[in-house]
Amino acid sequence: MARFDGMMVWTDDFLADTTGLDKAEIGSYLLLLLAAWRTKTGTLPDDDKMLARMARCSPHEWKRMRPAMLQFFEIRNQEWTQDRLLSERAEAERRSISAKGSARAGWEKRKNRKRAEEAKSLEDNGTDHADALRIESDRNASVSVSGLDSTRDTPLSPQGGNVVQAQDLFAGKGETAAASKRRTLEQLVELYRADFQRFYASYPRKKAPDAAARAYAKARQKGATHDEIIAGVRGTRWSADPTRIPYPATWLNAGGWKDDPDPEPETQLRTRL
Repeated sequence: MARFDGMMVWTDDFLADTTGLDKAEIGSYLLLLLAAWRTKTGTLPDDDKMLARMARCSPHEWKRMRPAMLQFFEIRNQEWTQDRLLSERAEAERRSISAKGSARAGWEKRKNRKRAEEAKSLEDNGTDHADALRIESDRNASVSVSGLDSTRDTPLSPQGGNVVQAQDLFAGKGETAAASKRRTLEQLVELYRADFQRFYASYPRKKAPDAAARAYAKARQKGATHDEIIAGVRGTRWSADPTRIPYPATWLNAGGWKDDPDPEPETQLRTRL
């Protein structure tokens, strides 16, 4: 079948070219054009039995029509070919490719714009929530809440004796504190996605990437910098046995980057001696 839409019929040219044909011959000629348009090559086989079927006529009728049809086709390499039809097919294919390219370019542009908007929204929201919840942050950020002591990390006790956790103040309408905290962690994972991928690529054991991404976001939320974590990975002498290397999430949750660098083997030997 053709790889593009329907065939264009130039009515004036068609009527002028078929002036000498009767109505049966005109119908068969049009059917042959349509059949050729739908093939992969734009040609028809030089097979009288198949051509008669394509023209919707009996073998006897085709025998009479064949000379008239050959006024519009040439036989090349045992194929019925018409240059005008091939030219129109080439132009239709060019238009189809151009339209697909334009549609894809427009789709890519819209997709990239949407991604940029979502990334900016995630970054803004993630920063706001991270500032509100971060404890022992390297930025020492504080949250100001009207009527409450914003410097306290312990639960706040408003008038009436009900204990309110700090993150409850930032939960959305109808949203629990736990749900708000989960939503914040997901946003932080996206916020630090690029840095995490660089960490994950340098870590010697590739296991549980989703858990590792969450652990990395938590570490950054608590004040660790990307350079500190990468320095910790590079400063650790990892076992040659991969099963003895902790999962990246385990290493991050344990604060592995804070460990002192392992000494060189020769230094260890001298210490034992």
